[in-house]
Amino acid sequence: MRVAAALAPFIVAIAASTHAQADGASDIEACRTNSASPEDRIACLEAALLRRDESATAEEMLTADASADDDADIAPEASTAPEVEVAELGAEQVRTEKEIEERQKKKKAQKVVASVTDLARSQNGQYIFFLDNGQIWRQKRSDSNTMTISRRPSYDAEVSRGAISGYRLKLSGIRRSFAVERVK
Repeated sequence: MRVAAALAPFIVAIAASTHAQADGASDIEACRTNSASPEDRIACLEAALLRRDESATAEEMLTADASADDDADIAPEASTAPEVEVAELGAEQVRTEKEIEERQKKKKAQKVVASVTDLARSQNGQYIFFLDNGQIWRQKRSDSNTMTISRRPSYDAEVSRGAISGYRLKLSGIRRSFAVERVK
């Protein structure tokens, strides 16, 4: 008895779909008028949406095949390769050339290069870097870099995003970088 009750919405959805026309609007209207209960209506609407999505995918594939046949007549030099949108499993991992270029531009923009105008130490021994562009960066307490920096030479500093999180400050002439946070 439970199996019959569970299958009833799907049977109604299939029956409604056979009476409905091919387009999605008539399927939806058939679900509204032929459903006996709210559960039946929901099952019928879900089936109609699934059919509409499947038919849309089939139409896209047919359109793509037709355009591929049309493009075969064009010389390779004249055609530009359109970016193909991948919709299968793992599609989110496929990157287009445009996305790669945007990511590289973003990485370049996420760097600050400036000269260190002053250098100080906090009470806890962390360095505070004053840059000529007005920014102030403080070494994080969690940073294990305890090297001593001379105040006499002038340094150029490069601040960039860390590999995982946070920011790293690299001084010219010093191999190690500092984990920093921006104060100003």
